Amino acid sequence: PLVKLINLLEEHYIIERAKKFFTFADGKGVIMPTIFKDLGRFTTIGFFFKVRDLGFKHHSLAVQAAFWSDTWVQAEVIDQFKVFARNRGTVKLHAKFKWRPDNVFHGLGPDSPKAARSFYRVTQTDVDLSLAARLSGLNKITGWLTFRNVKIEGGKRTSISSPEREPYWDVSNSSQVPGFDAWYNLLTAKLQLVLDSREQKRENSHGSGVRFEAEGSYHLDPGHTDLQFANWGGEISGYWDTTGLNHVIALRLRVAGQERIGDWPVPIHERLKLGGKEHHRGFIEGRWRGDSLFLATLSYRYPIWWMLDANLFVSAGNVFTGRFDDFAFERMALSWGLGLRTNNSRNVSFDVVIAFGTNQFKHWRSDFQVQRIRLIFGINQGF
Repeated sequence: PLVKLINLLEEHYIIERAKKFFTFADGKGVIMPTIFKDLGRFTTIGFFFKVRDLGFKHHSLAVQAAFWSDTWVQAEVIDQFKVFARNRGTVKLHAKFKWRPDNVFHGLGPDSPKAARSFYRVTQTDVDLSLAARLSGLNKITGWLTFRNVKIEGGKRTSISSPEREPYWDVSNSSQVPGFDAWYNLLTAKLQLVLDSREQKRENSHGSGVRFEAEGSYHLDPGHTDLQFANWGGEISGYWDTTGLNHVIALRLRVAGQERIGDWPVPIHERLKLGGKEHHRGFIEGRWRGDSLFLATLSYRYPIWWMLDANLFVSAGNVFTGRFDDFAFERMALSWGLGLRTNNSRNVSFDVVIAFGTNQFKHWRSDFQVQRIRLIFGINQGF
């Protein structure tokens, strides 16, 4: 089926025709409809608009909006321009509003059961200013200053506050569901360093190399200074191009931690999490939430068309309490899958993935389960 689809695209010049239809201003502008389906969450319908060299060279403006009936809405605006010699820096102003009721919550820690799944609504506004400086090739350093306003409340059925059943956590206990049914603000300062030895341009270059990423952030509610915490994390990845033609085997190891500084517990929406379209993709975003996390991912990526790669992956990991206080191999869960992804960039790709997630290893001897099957359609980073 894939070969037939590719032949059809090439025979009728569908990619070229679509590009011509959705672009304007000599290719500097694009406007197109969007649709996203993630099993377990509401469908996304919206649009994406971007124009480059707006007003002056190297200035761009992007607008994206999405909704589903009157159930949820999301909108964001990104305004950015180049700075420094040879345009090695980027200043970006990013504003985002989100109001949706299908954020998943299974509880906190590595042993949160599938049966405890409930949902919460988040009303969130983010405004951040960032400066990214490209050092050389794919190496860069980025700093952010962010203001966030959030409220967490009951979501779709089964809601986090539903009286119809009692999960293993109690919404009246702030240590189990901190931040529920309350507004809070956060001022955040964040710094990230990325070192990548691979060639910046993927075409006519091998894909072997090493990538290192480290980041840290500090978060404070200015109106209630008892809410303070810091996040730290990093990832090291190794890539082996087995043929020199971008048939790449990759191993990625990711760790992160969260340190509570103030007396108030960190709200559930701000906890470290696994799941979604980038990390532990066999699980819905937020399936695992905790104070620290570990994730190992092995993948194989190979080209099947001039702009398309196939990708096979398997990952093992979970979140943990404190500074990996209850870390154990048997507490990890497995996810695996396969997909298609664009290959015009080493950093960012557009993916279509089917993925599967299992229960924890400690249950496999008596009750191995595939607890989640996901269809993912969106943008991914890091490979």
